[in-house]
Amino acid sequence: MAKPKFDYDSEDFYKEIYALAMQGLQDGEIAYALGDSLGVAGLTPTTFSEMKAGKYKGWNDEENAKRGARISEELAHGRSRVLGIVRGRYLKAALGGIKVKGKVVRMRYNVVNGVADKNNRIEDITESEQETAPNMQALANFLYHHDPQFRNIQRGIEDSDVQIKVKNGVSISAWLERENELEKEEGGQ
Repeated sequence: MAKPKFDYDSEDFYKEIYALAMQGLQDGEIAYALGDSLGVAGLTPTTFSEMKAGKYKGWNDEENAKRGARISEELAHGRSRVLGIVRGRYLKAALGGIKVKGKVVRMRYNVVNGVADKNNRIEDITESEQETAPNMQALANFLYHHDPQFRNIQRGIEDSDVQIKVKNGVSISAWLERENELEKEEGGQ
């Protein structure tokens, strides 16, 4: 029997999958990178996909189940870590307040009797620090994907019984009825 390209049960194999997933690589890129990082000709994306799905022909059923689950687990773990980092950075940028430092160096020459003295140069250095403003589009995007109430408002879905049709707009009669009911309730209290 031929010697396998990788020791599929070693921790190094799975640590490498985790590390590559944390770099944001897709499955096909991970397949090629595994070979490069472990010093062996790389797996093909198709073979790696079969391994991940637990359908690799070079393994028996028990190995497929065990190794396929472990590969999927390492990929999910690595990607969840990098997604958390990216999501946090996105939110920081959306909220603003990130300090941005700037430096401007202005060089000028000393002028003596109307002639610039090239040997006597003066440097004016101006350093500044600013905070970025909140990014409203990024905030709205973040809220849309993470806050169901905000998403419903954006889609035009309200909690009231007024029927909203996105294509046709608000039912005026239903809206007027609701407004009249609210006025009656407020007037009666």
